[in-house]
Amino acid sequence: MSSISKQRIVWHNACTFHVLQAGMPFPSAPLPTLNTSELEARTRRHFRLGRKWLASSSGGELAAKELVTFYAAASTTVSDVQFLPGSEGKRLLTLSGGIWSVIAAWDISRGLKKMAEWSKKGAIFNRFTVNTDPSSAATMAVSIFQDGYVR
Repeated sequence: MSSISKQRIVWHNACTFHVLQAGMPFPSAPLPTLNTSELEARTRRHFRLGRKWLASSSGGELAAKELVTFYAAASTTVSDVQFLPGSEGKRLLTLSGGIWSVIAAWDISRGLKKMAEWSKKGAIFNRFTVNTDPSSAATMAVSIFQDGYVR
């Protein structure tokens, strides 16, 4: 059993079926880029995190413990939401787009409170990623499309 549990396919399937398809939070790193031990550790962690975040409802289905609703104009879309590391699920970043893109930081510990937002006039934010390395000075990286170039 020990040697079977070290097989990559076991953790790939566990992650796919028990984490991703269940709608549980998982880092945006593509599964093929993770080595087997990283995939196992992340699958275990996010399965446990998802189970804590979700609670059984009376119908036997999983339901969120807390719901936070974001209201936006019809022309605005939220394309990415990521929790900030070290905030114990109380702070998150959103990437939204309208005329141009906006990254906003939210405190959801007591309702919904916007802490800060950033946008660059005329720019479209392709993507952002949150740094999970606590020893790094950087919090996130942003990819911007502006004036025909990705920066």
